[in-house]
Amino acid sequence: MKPVLSQQQIQRRAAVITASIIGLLFAFLFLFHFSGIPPLEGTSEGLEVNLGFDDSGSGEADAAPAAGDQPSDLPAVDPNSPPPTPQNAAAAPSNDLQQENGEEADIVAKALERRQKELDRQKQDQDRLAQQEAERQRLLAEERQKQMDEARNRARTARANSRGGQGGNGPGGQGSAGSQGIAGGDGNQGNPNGNPNSNNYNGDGSGNGAAGTGMGNVAGRQYRGGPSVETNVQVEGVVTVKIWVDNDGKVLRVRGGVPLTTITDRNIWKLCENNAKRHIFSANPNDEAEKEGTITYRFKLQ
Repeated sequence: MKPVLSQQQIQRRAAVITASIIGLLFAFLFLFHFSGIPPLEGTSEGLEVNLGFDDSGSGEADAAPAAGDQPSDLPAVDPNSPPPTPQNAAAAPSNDLQQENGEEADIVAKALERRQKELDRQKQDQDRLAQQEAERQRLLAEERQKQMDEARNRARTARANSRGGQGGNGPGGQGSAGSQGIAGGDGNQGNPNGNPNSNNYNGDGSGNGAAGTGMGNVAGRQYRGGPSVETNVQVEGVVTVKIWVDNDGKVLRVRGGVPLTTITDRNIWKLCENNAKRHIFSANPNDEAEKEGTITYRFKLQ
């Protein structure tokens, strides 16, 4: 005969059973949540199925699938093919960088072009100056050669007249043969730079020598004029005299025979120097105390 339980004992057993059920339920939920077993992808329920490519088969070991058994949606892999190229390879320089490099190259090219043009211009200037200097030297050489030729011709003519002359010292022919003049002695009276066809023997006659007309040139001053130079020699050419002019326009100092002079006779240089001191220029009290300039004398036969 089963013992009869009291109402209090029945309640105690019910509480223990209820607590046990609740504890098991919490333990199951704890294990399921923190066990780390990932759920199956693509399925929410059902059983796991062995990997295979056919509906029939037997045995315990998985065999490698045949070439024809591979799924059609998987690409075939060639073991001898090179590894695939990374998709994120280094990109080429940007368009902005290429444009910047192009602009810098244009700037350098333009600078080089300007430099080359400057060098060409300098070379042209040098060539022009060299041509001008060569032309000036050529003209000077021609003038000197002309004077030398004229002097040789005069000397040759004088020698010829001395050797072949029959008359004496004048119309009466009182001198010895081969002499010419009016001094009364033997020889050919005259000046080595004279004209063999001239009848003037003492150089005092008017119109038988070359005369030089001067032209002054001083920057910032007006040329007022001056006397010409009279000589007793037959010569043509140019004598340039360098001058220094004061604030009143008077010539203080002179020096003859400066460049562009073609006459080599220093006696004529001296005549021009003395004559230059008599030339006058306009005054300028605000100008330099001594202003440089030139007076150019051009001699022509009268």
